[in-house]
Amino acid sequence: MTEDELDARICSLPLAFGVRHFPKGISLLSQISGSERKAMACILLGCLVGKLPAKGIRACRSILDFIYLAQYSTHDNGTLSSMRAALNVWHADRDYFITATIRKDFNIPKFHSLLHYIEAIEFFGTTDNYNTEMFERLHIDFAKNGWRASNRRDEFPQMITLLARQEKISSFATYLAWLESTRKPASLPIVRTFTGQATMKPTQLLAATLPFNRLDVYHNFKFEPSSLDPGTGIDETNPEDFQTVTVWPPSEDGMSPAHFDTVIARCNSTAGATGLSNTRVGRVKVLFRLPDKFDDSTLTPSEWPKTCLAYVEWFTTFKPRHEENHDMYSVMVPPRRTNGFAHASIIPLTDIRQTCQLFPNFGRDDVNSLWTSDNVLDDCRSFFVNNWASLYTYQSIW
Repeated sequence: MTEDELDARICSLPLAFGVRHFPKGISLLSQISGSERKAMACILLGCLVGKLPAKGIRACRSILDFIYLAQYSTHDNGTLSSMRAALNVWHADRDYFITATIRKDFNIPKFHSLLHYIEAIEFFGTTDNYNTEMFERLHIDFAKNGWRASNRRDEFPQMITLLARQEKISSFATYLAWLESTRKPASLPIVRTFTGQATMKPTQLLAATLPFNRLDVYHNFKFEPSSLDPGTGIDETNPEDFQTVTVWPPSEDGMSPAHFDTVIARCNSTAGATGLSNTRVGRVKVLFRLPDKFDDSTLTPSEWPKTCLAYVEWFTTFKPRHEENHDMYSVMVPPRRTNGFAHASIIPLTDIRQTCQLFPNFGRDDVNSLWTSDNVLDDCRSFFVNNWASLYTYQSIW
């Protein structure tokens, strides 16, 4: 694959929450920072599928597996075995890069250090215990923010009191999260699926008899995905504990394109916080709320939902297993119904489990020159679900 082709693929990736977009590709970047390298790791594998042979894809996927597994905040024998298996695949397939003359060898200290990660975790605990980035962040939370919250006189006792109170709030938030997980999901009496069936009379007549002609429409909403670590509470100041779904129609002057985020939604109450069983990928087209009153000022029925709803256009259901070598799940845009309507549903926002990014299935050919990050979700028909977008995504999409 040439640099131009890789850049073209990266440029055409759809925008997604939490995933950095490189509008000019990556080949022209100089003095790349650590955060930029992490952002590249989130998108690189999906852009290589179709161009690299299976051995090269497996090598890239296995090293990514190891990197993400090493970041877990808790480990057991299962996760350590997965790390060991990923490292074995990496050592078995990495010679592809030597055969392809991409590298002469892998005599690099960082690659050698991978051999000691599992042993270090067994002896010293998870890697976040000795990650300098964590302590850099703690210096901000515990020292800088604590000092700013004091009156600048005899500040140390005040800073200690602040930290103690924050720990109590975090513990209580963890308890509330556990309490919420024990509740049965509420059932809302709403129309969940738009069937698109033909009516006996003109649809204009149905539209004319609607008791309202306006809806409150929203352009984004922020939510807290299910915690995957029961031992931690929600940090209101940490943006990684929240996700945002954005829904923007195109501007009237055509200068600003539309932006409709893709999400993973629960199909029923049996869908869990992880895995893809009983879930489906959809593209949120409208966020709205039903009115409280009709146009004649009479109250709407009490059974109407009072919470916000989402109109979602669905992709095809997941296959039982992910694709071979790169381990990503594939979805497609289903053909429209015979009447021209998309496969869509109206769902409560609580059914949206998490945001997600879709990789276009580029195939073996060069990327379509007409695809951009703004239109690829409309023009491409086949996609892979990016399970490398973040550590949370990696842990929840499998």
